[in-house]
Amino acid sequence: MLSYKVYVLIYSLLIFIISLRILELSYSISKKHLYISDINKKRHLWCIVLVILLALIPKTLRVILFGIFQEPDYSAFEKDSDSILNAGHVSFENLSEDVYYRTFPIYTLINVILRLSTSLTYYETTLYLNFYCLALFILLSILLAERMSSRGFESPEIILAVLLLYSNTYLYSLWGAFVPVNLAQIAILLALYLFLQNLNERKTSYNIGLLITYTFMLVHVSLPVYLLILLAFSLLYIYKTIQKRVSINWTSAFGVLPAVIFASYATFQEITLKSLVERANLFVVYYNVLLKSGPIYSEALHPYPAINALGPAFSIGITAAFFVKAAYSCIKGRHEALEHIPLRLLFSIITISLTMILFAEPLYFILGSRGNIAMYLRMYGFFLNYIGGLSALSYVRWSNFNSSAHIHDKLFLMVFLAIMVLSTVGGLLDPFAFNL
Repeated sequence: MLSYKVYVLIYSLLIFIISLRILELSYSISKKHLYISDINKKRHLWCIVLVILLALIPKTLRVILFGIFQEPDYSAFEKDSDSILNAGHVSFENLSEDVYYRTFPIYTLINVILRLSTSLTYYETTLYLNFYCLALFILLSILLAERMSSRGFESPEIILAVLLLYSNTYLYSLWGAFVPVNLAQIAILLALYLFLQNLNERKTSYNIGLLITYTFMLVHVSLPVYLLILLAFSLLYIYKTIQKRVSINWTSAFGVLPAVIFASYATFQEITLKSLVERANLFVVYYNVLLKSGPIYSEALHPYPAINALGPAFSIGITAAFFVKAAYSCIKGRHEALEHIPLRLLFSIITISLTMILFAEPLYFILGSRGNIAMYLRMYGFFLNYIGGLSALSYVRWSNFNSSAHIHDKLFLMVFLAIMVLSTVGGLLDPFAFNL
């Protein structure tokens, strides 16, 4: 029997080939798809609510049957939350959290605030925050994907958001508990949405929202990930600026501002710089002590590799096809598609996600490292890949289902949908998605 990784590679190639046939790389400058008629607004809203409920149901059943998944540093966060409540104030030097989180303890403070206002236990607070943040994650994902899509999502197509989430086992497994990376993902989604809104509408409220979000993104290395996306987004713009010999306009400030905030924070918090250096030196130690013989990425966690592998392969395949079609168009001199800001941002997200996913593999198998750096690359890679895959679904030529379409076009679409359903089943049958 083939290994799980080999199945992922084979399925990714298959979905890549099919996606090349059904994707249509075009973007309408019309904003009609951004607005929903009053007749369809309620249906659109209820579809989003349904998707959120469907995303929560498997996690709810998992909590009922097995209890909440506890991260290795779960007890440290609980201890700090209890100490703040008992002392009545925050003493940063006495926090037992990791040195990186101790300088910006948003995660712990959110738990404390909710416990003060509701009298819930730490376990209950963590559980409810997890569900709330997962619902917020789904909502922001759909809103951002609609802004980057060619025509928006019809109400039935919104259901694809939860099917893609089920199949993305690496992403869905992260939502087994409320941990700092959950806040980081939400911060990135919100920042990208505000960034895109601001470039299109240029409102002061979006500027203020971006500034606040940039500061909030200091939790769990989300700022570097966001800066990578902005860098990829800016490359074509910088090239065009040099060619035309014009000065960079005010929009470039949104690429500089996050770096300034992070640099200033690190300068005034020497402990942060020390933490980053220590982490860089301890990757080998993490490999030997924590994860070398651990089961976190073990093949044994995928009991049905032939179907479990369809999960991550689906989003990789469709995003890789989107990347190739966009890159090929640019190479051939057809820059019209990437002239539009939403599509260029989508291309940047997909590029960064595929790079992170592919770069994580050599760290695991070529260099023999399974430390935090590879784990972070993979978790953020599949997170961005989900956003890219969800947005790319709106570029599928669904109109080929019409009676006038060629039978071959209909066949490709039917196979594509069948694989998507199977990938969803494969994700739900994978214990890895539920931290079991």
